[in-house]
Amino acid sequence: MPVYILACVVIAIFAGSNWYVLHSASAVAVDVRKGVERKLLRNEIARQIDILSQDQSQISHWDEAVEALGKQIDEGFLREKVANWLWEDFGVQYSIIVSPEHGSRAVVFEHKLLDAEHGQAIVDQNRDLIVEAQEKYMRHRIAHGDGFKLAAHPVRSEKPIHINGIRRIDGQLGFVAVQAIVPHEHARLGDGLPQTLLTFKPLRDAEIIRIGSKLGLPDLAVLPAGGKAVYDETLLLPDDGDRNHFAAGWNVASPRKSIWDRTTAIIMTLLIGVTAALIYMTLRHGRTLLTLHRSEEANRFLAMHDPLTGLANRLQFAQKIEEFFETRKSGCLTVLCIDLDRFKAVNDTHGHKAGDMVIQEAARRIQNVVANHGLVARIGGDEFIALLWDDLDPDHVQWLADSMIEEVSKDIRIEEGVARIGASIGIAYRPGDAMTADSLVQCADRALYDAKEQGRGKACFFNPREPSGTHPLAPGRTVAA
Repeated sequence: MPVYILACVVIAIFAGSNWYVLHSASAVAVDVRKGVERKLLRNEIARQIDILSQDQSQISHWDEAVEALGKQIDEGFLREKVANWLWEDFGVQYSIIVSPEHGSRAVVFEHKLLDAEHGQAIVDQNRDLIVEAQEKYMRHRIAHGDGFKLAAHPVRSEKPIHINGIRRIDGQLGFVAVQAIVPHEHARLGDGLPQTLLTFKPLRDAEIIRIGSKLGLPDLAVLPAGGKAVYDETLLLPDDGDRNHFAAGWNVASPRKSIWDRTTAIIMTLLIGVTAALIYMTLRHGRTLLTLHRSEEANRFLAMHDPLTGLANRLQFAQKIEEFFETRKSGCLTVLCIDLDRFKAVNDTHGHKAGDMVIQEAARRIQNVVANHGLVARIGGDEFIALLWDDLDPDHVQWLADSMIEEVSKDIRIEEGVARIGASIGIAYRPGDAMTADSLVQCADRALYDAKEQGRGKACFFNPREPSGTHPLAPGRTVAA
């Protein structure tokens, strides 16, 4: 009798401990999943906002724009540089020039110029963002001679002057960005409030579905903030105005049921004799732990890699470059910012499936060129970055960059035929250009900006544009693709 009692006690203890472990593991898995999904969604929204701000700055941070949008609006500039650029290349639907007194001076809707009064309602609707953008501009300018200048780059710095929000305009949900219209970094700024450029990029249902599919949130939706919660999780969407207008909602794909479904048979076998029950439970429990371990390994891999291309992601790249800066105090490090040219045309013409095939093939070609010289990461839709840790001389780096452009520019076979893209590359060195990881990446990004300004399909070394700060390795060097 004591043996049976002991067997019952052992079975009860074993069953109880398994229940506790499974219950705790399920709770932890649910919490981890929620945290990962929130972080992924927050990062994706921030990336979309950053892309719009970068795209908009190509107009708002430009000497030619300051001149063309002065006292007399140059309609030719609006047609050529705004209507045929921001809409065609970046999908910006509304571009409104706003006076310092918050009046609509000019309106571009997609590729058409509208009368200025068509934009006043939008200006009034987003007056809080415009006021904040003006105030931010005033806070971030510093005295310079008999005028002022900006303390840092208005977009690519720790002190950006743009203001963003997610709002509804003309019944469409989308990203709103407001930036002061300023000349290039070293130009003198006058006193008083600036003109601003207000842009609106729609966030259509198809794009929400695409983002949800990309992040593994198939029922992702956008709903008014403060409304009745109909989803497991909600995340307030960023708005630099006086309150959050919208929130993202989705249902968490809880692993709890899956875990319990897979282990119910284990618990039921405890009713069989002591020996059989313990042996079976031990083996099954071991398999369960192995499954959880493999799932964690898979999650860790996904956390450090781009799911489409298998390349490193932004997080892994940031960790790697910080590691090299900490462990290798001397020696040369090189960063290449790589942006695909004409990729949007592939997406628009052949669809996202073909676009994904092009991204995968371009990633493979870039990785083949870099090979064992360093690390390649995908940090955005058509944006890549490479870290070269071999002590490569400028000619070798130039050859690698030229090879990347040449390889990426070759025809890419897709189901619908052939896709043709190109690439622009910005290059920066340590120690010549920067002594910190963030500043080295910023220098390479600025060189990429120069490459695009020079016509794309080029590889540009970083040039600080200061007579006393010329590049010690390859000053002002560019190569056509």
